[in-house]
Amino acid sequence: MERLDRIYNYYQKFKMALLFISGVGIFGMTFYITIDVLWRNFAPTALVGTYEIVQYYFMPTIILLSMGYAFSSGVMPRIVAFVNRLPKGGQRVMGIILPIVDLIFCAVMGFLSTEYAVQATADQLTFICGTDLLPVWQMYYLVSLAYLMIAIEDIFVLIRNIKTGSSDVLYRKQ
Repeated sequence: MERLDRIYNYYQKFKMALLFISGVGIFGMTFYITIDVLWRNFAPTALVGTYEIVQYYFMPTIILLSMGYAFSSGVMPRIVAFVNRLPKGGQRVMGIILPIVDLIFCAVMGFLSTEYAVQATADQLTFICGTDLLPVWQMYYLVSLAYLMIAIEDIFVLIRNIKTGSSDVLYRKQ
């Protein structure tokens, strides 16, 4: 368990780094929208493509990079109310089955989103921003990263539940 905790601490640092990047994205989006609003009020024109840049760059960065942290903190919906009402043996079984089901789901979704991202890369997917085409294909890899982060968290929970006989759905209680 000690070794698993050490590995999880490294993973926790990686999640925090992604969360920091997500926070920088929130600041960047706020700053960009504020500049756009001021520009619209004090200049005869508006910044071109504010909506598209926020939609295609800032939003995915903010949401997808923070998914691993959100999942591990207990914010995401869980089936705890159902599991807690089972007898202890049923709780232990569900403590193994639920992370496996979630892991399978995340693996499938991660695989499919990676396939889509690779296809978007091959197609050099872009969006129209004013009169320019800006690349968006690289943002699709963030979806795969988000599913990978959730799958890694599920692996940690599964290993801990098997080793300890626990039925928790979080690796560490917050």
